[in-house]
Amino acid sequence: MRSLALALTLTLGTTVAAAQSASDAGTILRIDPPSRVVVLEDGRMYRAVAGSSFRTDDRPVTFAGLRPGTRVVVESAEPVIYRQGRYIALPAVAPPAEVAITASATPVLPGPQHSVPGPLAPLSHR
Repeated sequence: MRSLALALTLTLGTTVAAAQSASDAGTILRIDPPSRVVVLEDGRMYRAVAGSSFRTDDRPVTFAGLRPGTRVVVESAEPVIYRQGRYIALPAVAPPAEVAITASATPVLPGPQHSVPGPLAPLSHR
């Protein structure tokens, strides 16, 4: 049982680490250099921040080297939306809570158990 809890902890920890270093890919629709925002064809928007990186053709490229129509991989950039004339950072998604699973000697049945005594009679349609 202890090894199951350890395995779940390791799995969840790996998932959280992967989510924090996630990358996203798409084709560039337009670039907003003053705001350092890249807009992809599907509408997703990313602001280049410290630590952000971009790759095209599996090679690193600077923000200034990005061009519309180019397929790009965006890493560690800040997801944003455009509202009322400005870019707004999307709230960070909270990592999943750590889950501990324990075995129970007594089975737990979901919800109340209802039964009707005796045989069931056919319903009459009036």
